Amino acid sequence: MEDALRSSRKPRVAAFTPVFNEENHVGKVLDGLAAVVRDKIVDQVVVVDDGSTDRTPEILRRYDFVRVVRHERRRGCGAAIRSAFEALLPDGFDVAVPLAANGKDDPAQIQRLLEPILADEADYVQGSRFLRGGDRTGLPWQRLLAMWFFVWMLRK
Repeated sequence: MEDALRSSRKPRVAAFTPVFNEENHVGKVLDGLAAVVRDKIVDQVVVVDDGSTDRTPEILRRYDFVRVVRHERRRGCGAAIRSAFEALLPDGFDVAVPLAANGKDDPAQIQRLLEPILADEADYVQGSRFLRGGDRTGLPWQRLLAMWFFVWMLRK
């Protein structure tokens, strides 16, 4: 990344998402990613299909800008993330942005997430639905309560 910041070239950004049986959500995520690819915020999108048995593979084929890596059997999210990095590393991307395939991450926020990295103020940026501008839509109240409780407990 430092080389990209020192030179005049635009840093190369990839987005990736591991998926398993996400036929109900992955299309919406990819529609959002299409916009950031079109706006040249993201240069490549990799989706690792971790052995989906529903219509997910069929939906992925509809998106010509997506590079699909397929696991023939389910290997788990960690293995899917490793496969995404293995697919991206040879192409020399400066930044990799992981997204949840279930729609909890908004691709429109990628530019905001990149700003401190591109300004050389951070090497890693973590989004949060709890900070200003975050979105807690669809978060069950029980999970929210549990999250607040554990944060409170860990601060002591």
